Amino acid sequence: MNERTGFEVEISQIDGEPIVLDEKTIKTVEFKIDTVEEDVKDRSENVINKVVITGNITPENKEDTRMLALWSLDKKREKVYREMSITLATGGETLRTYRMDMVFCIDYIEIFGMKGENTFELVVAQRKDNLGGIKVGSV
Repeated sequence: MNERTGFEVEISQIDGEPIVLDEKTIKTVEFKIDTVEEDVKDRSENVINKVVITGNITPENKEDTRMLALWSLDKKREKVYREMSITLATGGETLRTYRMDMVFCIDYIEIFGMKGENTFELVVAQRKDNLGGIKVGSV
């Protein structure tokens, strides 16, 4: 993602090329570390990492977004958990990188509009016992 501004998300696949979504596809990325309990008075062990990615479905990315839909349907353990990297750049400078392993799909939504406004929302989480596998960088 040299000299570009935007996002790039790459999700590994066991039996094929990675799913790659770029700034032409992605509208927003939300990276969230959340304490599950609402009334927290001390550092909780019950923490979840959740990532929400929204984007457009276009003729150019229809195969990658189809692969997201298939991932959301998969039940085989060896295919459910994936590696994911997220890069955010602006003005050619990388602001943030996230690398996670043991990521699984919580929800996947596709919305098709009458005026060709086709969007998706992908919600993934890091497996709870693998939160130490999250790498956050700015390189």
